Parts: sequence; structure tokens; C-alpha cells
Amino acid sequence: ISVGLPEEVTESAGAWNLSVSEEFYKTAVWESDENYIVGFAPEKPASRYLPAAIQASIGADAQEGKYAIISYLEAEQNPIFGNVGGGDEPCRIPRLPRGSRPRPTRSPLRATRRRCCR
Repeated sequence: ISVGLPEEVTESAGAWNLSVSEEFYKTAVWESDENYIVGFAPEKPASRYLPAAIQASIGADAQEGKYAIISYLEAEQNPIFGNVGGGDEPCRIPRLPRGSRPRPTRSPLRATRRRCCR
């Protein structure tokens, strides 16, 4: 061990090495099984959730003065969930009736796609 190093440096050698799990992001941060990202974001900052993540990982073994090195992911922008195309309804492209063939230039499918998903 080197002499003259700050206490934080020497104590970090015995620190817990933790990672935030996908399950933690899903359940504790985003509270959704479908609308979540594997990471924190500006609206869900790491500073708000890391104490709980550390406690969940260490549990009863936590000791005052003990260090933990924690790895986590963080997005620079908030995610957008749900209907991204605008409007109240999700974009649905109708299916053509069975056996019909779309015309090359005036297909109802093509016209609907342009109108619906701009």
C-alpha cells in the first residue's frame, strides 16, 4: 500500500463492486415492465435511486464507513414511450383483404401509411 494516499483511495481497495441490474431499472426506477430503459435519465436521475440500489445489493451487510463502487447507465435525454407519431391513436396500417393485390401507385396501404405515420 502506498504512503500518503487519501483514505478514500486506500479504502476503495476493499469496496463492494456493484452494478445496477435491469430488474432494478424496470421495477424501482421506471416502475413498468414495458416502458423502461436500462438506465437512468434526466427525469429519473441516478442521485434519486442509487441509495436504494446500493441498499438492495448490500442489504444487511452494509456498514458505516464501508465504500461501494457502483456501475450504472444513464441517458442524456429522457426516453419517449408510447405513440411517437402524434395524435391520440397509435398508427395502424390496415391489412388488405385476402386475395387482393395493391395497385402500384394508388394502394390504400401506401396512402394510409403516408397519412398516418408522418
